[in-house]
Amino acid sequence: MYVGRRHTATLEATMLQPFTCVHCAFESLARVRTKGEGEGTSPFMLREQGAKDAASAEAETQARENAAELAKMGTCPACERRDESVISGTKTSAWLKAIAFALLAGGLVWFVTSSGRHGMGDFGVIVSAAVAVGTLFLTVSKDSWKWSELEARVSVLNVQEALAELERFKREAS
Repeated sequence: MYVGRRHTATLEATMLQPFTCVHCAFESLARVRTKGEGEGTSPFMLREQGAKDAASAEAETQARENAAELAKMGTCPACERRDESVISGTKTSAWLKAIAFALLAGGLVWFVTSSGRHGMGDFGVIVSAAVAVGTLFLTVSKDSWKWSELEARVSVLNVQEALAELERFKREAS
């Protein structure tokens, strides 16, 4: 039995990311509304602040990684196209991860319900299939915001907007 606390952190932030169009080579910045989640544990409730800090750091790292990925999916203001291969790659990755988790969860439930002297037979198969399907859709829905909310989350800036953002950044830094 595990004794300790699990700390979670969620970060939603707006970040600027470099953008280069794969179709016309237009270069600019993308303003990305991103999010990340992190987790930290404190075994025996000893390292509470360290666990909280680890959760926050993981959430920030994940948010930055998501922002970089989302920026590649933005619509180019010059040619009005986007890199569909990045979007389909993100969807494929989410589905493959979901299928792996679904097979693992369904297989585990099937193993538990069918093993032993009093196995559940067909009912165990039905339950394991239901668990697998549920796991599949829960896992995909966790990542689906990346493509389903794309228009609201990514804005590739034109040259004037990018220069204005850089000037604002310089003022804030000094």
